Amino acid sequence: MSVRVMSMVFEAELQPPKKLVLLALADHANDDGGRVFPSMARVALKVCMSKRQVQRIVGDLRRSGLLEETHKAGARRPTEYRIILEELVAIRGDILSPMPEMRGDIAVSPESSVNVNSVNSLVNSKTVNLGRAKAREPKAPPHRAIKTFRTVTHRFPLKRLYDTVIRAVGDKTADELTPYFQEWIERGYNRQSIKWLTDWAVSGQMPRSGNGKKTSIDTFKEAFGE
Repeated sequence: MSVRVMSMVFEAELQPPKKLVLLALADHANDDGGRVFPSMARVALKVCMSKRQVQRIVGDLRRSGLLEETHKAGARRPTEYRIILEELVAIRGDILSPMPEMRGDIAVSPESSVNVNSVNSLVNSKTVNLGRAKAREPKAPPHRAIKTFRTVTHRFPLKRLYDTVIRAVGDKTADELTPYFQEWIERGYNRQSIKWLTDWAVSGQMPRSGNGKKTSIDTFKEAFGE
């Protein structure tokens, strides 16, 4: 169990079901967020949900960039995941207290120590404290360019990429950027990458696909007579 990762999950702005499942996963993580391989049935038992509900939430966490698959399931072992700490920091309230210092990495097995009652109790107490903290000192809104990026991709960029995203977005609107991101996804490229923004949107061009079909930006330009 990594107290450090669980603390980061507590301080992240997440909907309660996602936070509860991510806490259960963090209960199996090391301090880098890795080595997470409990079975979905075990997680479901800990959070008092069905296995199907947990699988759906895990899928949502992966799509939002908070969780990634590091090893596929084997004959005697479930799928292994890693919790993306940079994404947790990006959605963490700035007004919260610093994370505690930890001594060394802790690799853990699927057998873990936190039961569902203690997790539920901790979630409730942290939620109350977070609400009180926000009432005292509201968090500054993100930069306009970061809001535009989120409107297009439905997620925030990694914190370390904020400056790059702000420069690349510039004065562009979400409507102007959306065709580039849509084309990037349609071609099956990694949705976590921002090359669609830094390579395509900045230059105002995107390479033709292998079959020579029109791109989203071609259609966009035709629609507006550009």
